[in-house]
Amino acid sequence: AYVEGYLQAMLDVLYKLEYLKVRVIDDE
Repeated sequence: AYVEGYLQAMLDVLYKLEYLKVRVIDDE
């Protein structure tokens, strides 16, 4: 259960980073 929560948190962070990257690209 601990490992699953850790992986889920990592995926959430990666998703947010990709989202921010797309927003920055759209702005420029």
